[in-house]
Amino acid sequence: MTFPETVSYIDSLANFEKFLHQVRVNDFDLSRVERLLSALGDPQKTLRCVHVAGSKGKGSVCAMLAAIGGAAGYRVGLYTSPHMFDVRERIRLVGARYAAALEQPAPMREALTTAVSGHGVYAADLFPDMIRREDFARVMTLVKSAGDGLAKKGLSFTFFEVMTAAAFVYFVQQQVDLVVLETGLGGRLDATNAADALVSVVTPISLEHTAILGETVAAIAGEKAGIIKPGAGEVVIGSQPDAAREVLIERCLRWGKKWVDTALFQRQLLDLSTEVTRFSLRSADAFYEALELSLIGKHQMDNAAAAIGAVEALNRQGFSVAPEHIRSGLLKTKWPGRFEIFSRDPYVILDAAHNADSARVLAETFSALFPGAKATLVIGLSADKDSAAFCRVMDPIAEKIVATKSRHPRARAFNLPALASYFSDRPVILTAGVADALDEARRDSPKYILVTGSVFVVAEARASGLGAGI
Repeated sequence: MTFPETVSYIDSLANFEKFLHQVRVNDFDLSRVERLLSALGDPQKTLRCVHVAGSKGKGSVCAMLAAIGGAAGYRVGLYTSPHMFDVRERIRLVGARYAAALEQPAPMREALTTAVSGHGVYAADLFPDMIRREDFARVMTLVKSAGDGLAKKGLSFTFFEVMTAAAFVYFVQQQVDLVVLETGLGGRLDATNAADALVSVVTPISLEHTAILGETVAAIAGEKAGIIKPGAGEVVIGSQPDAAREVLIERCLRWGKKWVDTALFQRQLLDLSTEVTRFSLRSADAFYEALELSLIGKHQMDNAAAAIGAVEALNRQGFSVAPEHIRSGLLKTKWPGRFEIFSRDPYVILDAAHNADSARVLAETFSALFPGAKATLVIGLSADKDSAAFCRVMDPIAEKIVATKSRHPRARAFNLPALASYFSDRPVILTAGVADALDEARRDSPKYILVTGSVFVVAEARASGLGAGI
């Protein structure tokens, strides 16, 4: 297939991400992707993986792990979701071997980029290490061929299953030393769980996707704990509510797994600025003094603790990652849309917070950096979110509220006027789209604009030419 044909093919597949508010747990079946991978020669069985699940911070932890592995000289495959602009963002290669790609002449780089708008926003500018178009088309052709063969036996596959299979095939072809896998949803039945892991990481768990994963934190933890399986490998448990920690430890005990609880790591915040999060951390194995992290927020210390715990577990299994690699990787970590300061005059902050707990962290970070300040809030939520809880958390830091919808199907199903009742004593301005919301947000020349609610809103804010004239 050509690249356009490849995009048409994957767009034709059932995509639960677009209609998650209509999905139920019975729609997921791990055996489907296992059959597909078997037809492809089981590429996942030859890969050494770190598997990351959780409600909050799993993307940041994955980005840190990939950056640290790359700094140590390893070839790292990184598989994440969702994407902001280009589906190829989900499949990336990190490490010294691929650094030459960033040094390509401009015309060659231009051929590998995908323009999102007329304002010079390019997926490859944010994710220069994503899979190339020709490689994506080549690998997806193999996956489609295998899927077509199984279709004759009555099997069909989802968008995420096909993408996951393509990532495994590609990483084998690229002879990566390590794969960092982010679960898409839950863990037990997620397509990424077809792979076994050297290290399984569970980041903080909170209420999310309750119609699919369960109504309580303990039930959701049970689904996330599905990535902890019998066999070799270690488990890293991030900072957790007690109900989740109990479930995760019980799972480790059941399978005789060694685990590290990063809540026991000592950490000290040294400095929090709009440039860097500086902190010291004492883990199970070492003391790391005055680490600097490019991701902003006190909560990022917890994510870094999980990443460091995973690296130390990898070292116990034959990898060789030194403290200086951890230090370098943390500073180089990039993860767009996580308290990302897009501009400074005015301050425009992009944060893909998506539930009440994420909103709480966002509000705390904003208040820590800008004491006493309030922001013009541009907010757009998906239909499957607890919008009332999200808005209650954001209310105290909001000076003006502009509500909007992204073009994503999950956002289109959201009852936008309902937002007006979730804020205490100020009118909520309703807008038809993200671009209109940004125009409204700029109207009173605010000092702070905070764009949040989902990764889809953040992506559209970028694509709308947010930085034009700023």
